[in-house]
Amino acid sequence: MADTLTVLQTVFGNAWHMICSVEVPGLGISFGAWQLAGLIISFMLALIRYEFGVGGSGQRSGQSRTKHISNERKNDEK
Repeated sequence: MADTLTVLQTVFGNAWHMICSVEVPGLGISFGAWQLAGLIISFMLALIRYEFGVGGSGQRSGQSRTKHISNERKNDEK
C-alpha cells in the first residue's frame, strides 16, 4: 500500500508541477492557476444563477410552450 501511494504521489505530483510551471502565453500565469480560476468562476456563476433564479426555461412546471385551444373556443371573438 505504501508503494502504491508513493507511485501515485510521484505521478500526480510531477504532473501538477508541470501544469503549474508552464505559463499561458501572453498572460504570465500558469495553466494550473488558469484552470483553478475557471473552476472557481464557473462555480460562483452557477451559485448566483441558483440563488437568483437566472437562466432555465423561464416557465413554470407543468406549462407547455404551445397554447391548446379547444375546438369549442377556436371561433370566439376577442
